[in-house]
Amino acid sequence: MNKLIRQLNRDILEALAARRPEGLNGRRALQELMRAPGWIEGLAALFPIKERLSCAGILELCAPILEKICPEPPEKGWGPFCYQYISSIMFPNGGFAPEADRCGGGALFYLTVLQILLDQERAALPFDPMLDFEFLTEEEYETCDKAREYRRFLTAWREEFLYELMRLGLEYTPFKTLSHISGVHYIAMTAARGLAGAGVDV
Repeated sequence: MNKLIRQLNRDILEALAARRPEGLNGRRALQELMRAPGWIEGLAALFPIKERLSCAGILELCAPILEKICPEPPEKGWGPFCYQYISSIMFPNGGFAPEADRCGGGALFYLTVLQILLDQERAALPFDPMLDFEFLTEEEYETCDKAREYRRFLTAWREEFLYELMRLGLEYTPFKTLSHISGVHYIAMTAARGLAGAGVDV
């Protein structure tokens, strides 16, 4: 377990270093932040994962570090702000997150941790067609005439936190967008894979 947590901490650090959150200047600053009291113990307490993680629970884990990065966004707090922050990544001119300049570094920290922990959840729990996505493998899409676009989509899915947006939406909005989109995706992929297996051109 200790080995897993150390590796997980390294993965988070590497992902954060690649994203370069505003206000966190370099790897050393990130390492110092992640030495916060209770951080490693909080990560360890999540494992083994036996049920779906909550965005609010992961936010609680990140809260002491977020306090060191920047003040909490006014009015609604970090959860709703991060939902709006992802919306502003997709629609930069939409005015979704007016506090992004001040609080963007904190949002990137939390969303990166959330993404990596949801990856761990996905590996630990059975596939749920109403919550999870099973995308095409590279072997499946590399011969498709839209392979380049599909690869770009998969990159955007990670870089723009699209899954995390929908998980946050379950907890911080009245909408259940995730179950609708993942369910439709599951039906479409099941049908497409069945047709492809039968030799039908999809």
